[in-house]
Amino acid sequence: MHIITARRFRLATLGAVCAAAFATTPLTAQQFPEQSLQYHLDAARLESVSDSFVVMLQGKASGWQRLTAARRGAEWHLSDAVVLDGFVQQESAVVLDANFSQRSLRQEGEMRGAPMKIALDFANGRVTGSALTPAGGAGAVAIDATVGPTTLDDNAIMPLLVGVRWRDSLAFAFPVLASGKGTTDRWSVQVMGRDTTTVPAGHFETWRVEMKSGQSRSIVHVTRNAPYRVVRLQNGPAFEVQLVNGER
Repeated sequence: MHIITARRFRLATLGAVCAAAFATTPLTAQQFPEQSLQYHLDAARLESVSDSFVVMLQGKASGWQRLTAARRGAEWHLSDAVVLDGFVQQESAVVLDANFSQRSLRQEGEMRGAPMKIALDFANGRVTGSALTPAGGAGAVAIDATVGPTTLDDNAIMPLLVGVRWRDSLAFAFPVLASGKGTTDRWSVQVMGRDTTTVPAGHFETWRVEMKSGQSRSIVHVTRNAPYRVVRLQNGPAFEVQLVNGER
């Protein structure tokens, strides 16, 4: 999911939260160990994912989102399609290799009538391509930058969250490419506790996970039992996404 504002819109999901038991003490940013997201992934949890969400703005259903993940031969294919009525529509397709290292991103859409298009390829420690976004002005921005072997672009994160082996007190930071700019940011996640969460898809026992990127903070609820899925995500007081249905 591409939190709104290129990255802010991509990260969002909601519901009704009850009793936060086993809450942990938040770590400071300096205390998060630097790791890769790939290190924490369980491939079995990502074999076939197809989840649909309702997007809520100020408590009103205002759009939809669909996330998928699937293995195809020696590759992993992730997709994220989102429509927010009268504001944005976009589709993203991410290809990873068998070890979850990124190979490519293809994204198209529009925000308030302005076109968005990103095409990136990852090879030999570099990411190259172009990005046309409202924030970047009228023309496409050429991207050619060095990236680490475990760096993923921001469109890959949301579909991969269901594959993380979440546990009490898990906390780490990892590198993420800002796909519209070609710069690498430091994101962090921390399990804050256990919740019970109700969304249109049902009632779930969840991990409550705080995810941070710069000044952006999201709260994500991920089921503690199989089939694993993100059921709710909040980004600020007015924006959230709730699971409507999922397939495994």
